[in-house]
This record gives sequence, structure tokens and C-alpha cells, in this order.
Amino acid sequence: MKRTIAALAVLLATAGCSGAETPSSATPTPVVATDNAVEPETTGTANDGGDAAEEGHEEARTEETAEETATPQQLASIIAGEQEDWQGVIDEAGTCRLRYVRYDEDDVLSSMEARLCYTEEVTMGITASNAARDLKELMPPTSMNDLVEETVEALERIASVDLEEWCGPPFDPPAMSDECAAKMGSRYSAYQSFENTLAKWGPYL
Repeated sequence: MKRTIAALAVLLATAGCSGAETPSSATPTPVVATDNAVEPETTGTANDGGDAAEEGHEEARTEETAEETATPQQLASIIAGEQEDWQGVIDEAGTCRLRYVRYDEDDVLSSMEARLCYTEEVTMGITASNAARDLKELMPPTSMNDLVEETVEALERIASVDLEEWCGPPFDPPAMSDECAAKMGSRYSAYQSFENTLAKWGPYL
């Protein structure tokens, strides 16, 4: 009897221990991150990169604007390169028209003066067109907008009167037909208008 009770006690003790271990072995052990675990960094790199890119674009736009805006010296250099020749043509325009009418083919001096006058006028039409083109390719500072616009308009007015088409090629006296005479009048009027504009460039030259 005592042996039986002892056996039961051992059996119960064994069952108790076995039952106590079951929940522990059945319950999954939670995974705890250790110090060695690699976690994604949240340092705001993406935002910083976006801000840096935006700042880069702003700087590029600022530099581009600075590069596009021409200086007064750049603009004036276009005028300065031709100013003396242009002024000479304007000053002699009235005299040259008399030479065109009065020149004598048999008079070497008269013929040469007429040829020279006409060649210089044809040349001015070309240089005026080139200068207008060059001015339009530059962005003037705000303070010079009106002057540049006025100058381009005056130069294009001169260039639009194609003397070669109506009066013949340079290095020859102009063929003073009615059509040629009308174009000479238009060019002379354009000169007078341009002279006033040219004088406004004085402070920059």
C-alpha cells in the first residue's frame, strides 16, 4: 500500500512538472531586436536631396539670367564698331544725291565720287541689318530697353530700303530711275531719323 501511494506521488509530481513546462514550450518566443540589427536610417536624406536640387535649380536660373542680360558696354560695342561710318554716310547723304544727279561719266572725279557715295550707302544697309540682328540677340538691362528697341527699329528701317534692287550694284553710280530716286528719298528720311537715335548712344560710347 505504501509503495502504491509512493508511486502515485511520483507520478503526480512528474505530471505536474511536465504540465508546467508545456505552456513555456508552446508559447512562441518573441523576436527581440538586438543592438546589431540593421535598421533603415531616417536622417531625412531624401528631403535634403530635394532641397539641394531645388537650390541648384534656383542658382542655375540666377546664373542664366545674369548671363543673358547684356552689359551696356556689350551693347554699345555693336554701335561703336559702325558709328563713324554711319555718321559719315548720314552727313554726306544730301551731297551724294546731288552727285548722283550731276555726275558725268566722262569726268573721272565726278564718276568716282558718285560711285564712292553709292557704295557706302549700300554698305550701310548691310551693316545696319547686321547690327539690328546682333542687338536683338542680346537682352539689354531694363534701363536700356527703350533705346535698344528704338535703335533696332531705326536700323531695320534703313536696311529695308534695298538700294541694290532698285538702283543697281555697288561700285557703279546708281541708275537714277524714278523708282531709284524714290528709294533714295526713303533712305534719306531713314538716315535723318536714325541720326537722332545714334546721338542717344553718346553716353555709352
